[in-house]
Amino acid sequence: MDRVTTTEQLAEALQRARPDLAGAEGGARGWAREAERELRRWGHDGHVVTLERVSPVVGQPGAVGCLFWCESCHVSQLVVLSQPAAG
Repeated sequence: MDRVTTTEQLAEALQRARPDLAGAEGGARGWAREAERELRRWGHDGHVVTLERVSPVVGQPGAVGCLFWCESCHVSQLVVLSQPAAG
């Protein structure tokens, strides 16, 4: 049976990887929604997509990479999330 990653599951994974998101504007759920928007932009809307890993991005302090697997396309997709620049 295929497992589809929900917004809530993604937010929980992001919260574990970045505990400081609890106090950030939009928080982990905001980042989860941004990741979902990116996946839709890349044509994965309505596909069976699972989250494989959340990890820091080397050379980008505070950024995390979310590695997804799209069962529908049979491809991995990396979404890099970071806080917007101040100002």
